[in-house]
Amino acid sequence: MISFDDQNAKAGKTFDDFIDDVKLSNSSTGTTSAANKTDYVNTLRGTNATGDFSRGLNIPATTVPNGFNFWTPATNYNSNLVYEYQNNGDRKFQYMTVSHEPSIWVGDRGTWQFMVNTSIDSSKVSSGSDIDHTKYASDFSHENETAKPQLYSIAFPDKSNAAGAKMSLTPSMHGAITRFQFDNNAKNKNVVFDSSRADGNLEFDATNNSFSAITKDGNNGMHQMYVYGTFDKPYQVSKVENSKQGIVSFKDNDVSMKVATSFVSAKQAQKNYELELANQNFNSLQQQTTSEWEKIMNKVQVKGATHNQLVTLYSNMYRLYMYPNFYGETPAQTGSIVIHTAALWKNLLLKAVKCTLTMVSGIPTEQHGRPIPSSHLIKKQII
Repeated sequence: MISFDDQNAKAGKTFDDFIDDVKLSNSSTGTTSAANKTDYVNTLRGTNATGDFSRGLNIPATTVPNGFNFWTPATNYNSNLVYEYQNNGDRKFQYMTVSHEPSIWVGDRGTWQFMVNTSIDSSKVSSGSDIDHTKYASDFSHENETAKPQLYSIAFPDKSNAAGAKMSLTPSMHGAITRFQFDNNAKNKNVVFDSSRADGNLEFDATNNSFSAITKDGNNGMHQMYVYGTFDKPYQVSKVENSKQGIVSFKDNDVSMKVATSFVSAKQAQKNYELELANQNFNSLQQQTTSEWEKIMNKVQVKGATHNQLVTLYSNMYRLYMYPNFYGETPAQTGSIVIHTAALWKNLLLKAVKCTLTMVSGIPTEQHGRPIPSSHLIKKQII
């Protein structure tokens, strides 16, 4: 029984509430065997939460271990509470966003957004309002979501702003490859860009089938992030509005986008692209990232655990090894590792007090034990 008390309520008044720990299923919760430990991971765990009632307040990040970037879906536009699992009924899928958020209380920074779309006629776009989030945000269902450390994928339903489209992402240390798949009968085949949380800049280069962007979403020492990306198929239309919003349209049904980021410079973003993405395709990068996570998770083997227990264990290991973040880049001209001290300090401090460093010291990885010669280390405040 659920009670509702509002002395001023009128007939037809609606309200929201939560019922925890309810499951209807014919499936067994007994011991199961998965091909990979990452098959047990659910990155959505801890997202059924609000700022008023925390059940984790996590972001469902797709990332490499100790990644430079988090790539996460968003149900909340321009919010530090990026994704609320329980609100998919009345909240739309807003976009995929780059995130560097250690906590909603600390806030995000270095964000940049994009979204697949089939509802907008790009030839008629003449202002930012034609491609703002009210035009591209889409209905969605968790049933059509895959949320893993190495892969986030979602297919959108009929009559939504992304009807007939599927979007899949797999990460590298400083970047990601996203695959956009469109049905043959999709009315439009678009990718929409935004810097929804701050001022920014976006430019397309049709000659190289590429684009570059700057987002000025920063706090606590972070000022701006640089983005460089390419498409594997030529775009037919490209438009920029309000300097930071943009749309590209394609004829092809299957388009891959490679994106790399940097806190150093636009040239460094392109260098990170060359180092991590230029010689990769979607499948090879996904395999590489899966292997990186498997190497960590295979350090812990258990016997006799139920499926649910394995989900809890390996999902928590994924969450643990998201942090601390490696905020380093290797400029081509020096070969030195630039460490962004503002970002490094914030993530190390926040997660240290949550015992992350204590735990990872017991299960060390190459990332945690990797020495950086002092002659190759340049500490640098983010610019």
